[in-house]
Amino acid sequence: CQQVQYGVHAVFGPSDPLLGAHIHSICDALDIPHLESRLDLDSEYREFSINLFPAQKLLNVAFQDVMAFLNWTKVAIVYEEDYGLIKLRELVRSQVNQEVEVHLRQADPDTYRAVLKEIKSKEITNLVVDTRPENMHYFLKGVS
Repeated sequence: CQQVQYGVHAVFGPSDPLLGAHIHSICDALDIPHLESRLDLDSEYREFSINLFPAQKLLNVAFQDVMAFLNWTKVAIVYEEDYGLIKLRELVRSQVNQEVEVHLRQADPDTYRAVLKEIKSKEITNLVVDTRPENMHYFLKGVS
């Protein structure tokens, strides 16, 4: 709010979804341009906000294209948070993927190894992973 007093011309960020929605409301009310780069599942038009992050719908289409191009018949989707499943729900429900056997597994750093072992036992070699960036190295350790 102090920045507004000093004559701020635009706001960049934040990446946090809750804080981002709050900042958007303030910028919208004060007619201040707002640039952000974060996942936002709300596709509502915003007059003073531009989100530089690709729309989840487009990312899911890209996943579908890759899966079709590589002829995947089985895939495991490993997600860490419920939010990860919400993001990928269109990928799971897609008509394009009806011929693809999809296995969903929620995992965290403590359960990566067990989940990966289960996936391996089902002879699934294709994975889509949605995890926090700071936990990716734990996931990769579980793979090896």
